[in-house]
Amino acid sequence: MNRGDESNEQWERLKPLLPPQKPKTGKPNHDRRQVVNGILWILRTGAPRRDLPERYGKWDGPFNREIYRQRNIVERAINRLKQKITGYTVHLVVPEVDSGPILIQAAVPVLPDDTPETLHARIQVQEHKIMVEAIRYATALPNPLAARQCQEK
Repeated sequence: MNRGDESNEQWERLKPLLPPQKPKTGKPNHDRRQVVNGILWILRTGAPRRDLPERYGKWDGPFNREIYRQRNIVERAINRLKQKITGYTVHLVVPEVDSGPILIQAAVPVLPDDTPETLHARIQVQEHKIMVEAIRYATALPNPLAARQCQEK
């Protein structure tokens, strides 16, 4: 499981929303959990689907399948998994994914009537506010990574 993917508990709550898995034919079926995680990654990041990380399978898998457009599965999944808070984090980049020391974070509450678009717009407002502060902080350090690692010890 990758950071941002749904937990086993969340997956168990989502499975009943999905249509039955079709029997395997000549073309291999996409792993449902992998597809859902890919959809959630795109909704969470706002990145184009062509930028979908390889761990979620071929980039066109999550969105070219009619099965996920039927019955509002994506919207129902978002509502079922909806958390009370999300946010934005600025961290220093290191070789590991999402592992750099955190410079600054902003919390954004998830409102009951949020859509992916409204939530993303509110996250972007916080992103723009804290990015300037994060840049000031990072550029004030002689060696941001070394300084931050020393603070954490």
